[in-house]
Amino acid sequence: MKLNQCPLCGGKVKKDISGLELGSDGFMYWRGKKLSMTRRTSEYLEVLRSHLGHPVRTDRLFYAVHGTGSEATIHNVTVHIRSIRNNLPKVFKLRNIWGTGYILELKDD
Repeated sequence: MKLNQCPLCGGKVKKDISGLELGSDGFMYWRGKKLSMTRRTSEYLEVLRSHLGHPVRTDRLFYAVHGTGSEATIHNVTVHIRSIRNNLPKVFKLRNIWGTGYILELKDD
């Protein structure tokens, strides 16, 4: 995956002003602090972050991270989503859109 390029549509990724970013080591950072998650989970979160406020279909999320030749199954998405929810900074919410996928949003507070 190229930096500043959306893994789903190939378009330019908008700069995220939220403080959540993928480091050069492949891990996610929140305001400079490394989040407690695997590189693969960080890849899932990066796809969601690059579409902040927009729904991402489950199958597209899976293929953006694993590609087409993977032995992993679509159920892996659920496992990584749980890990993201457990480690996501409180200013974000990750919602399931039943029958579609997931959407990462900033909380309104």
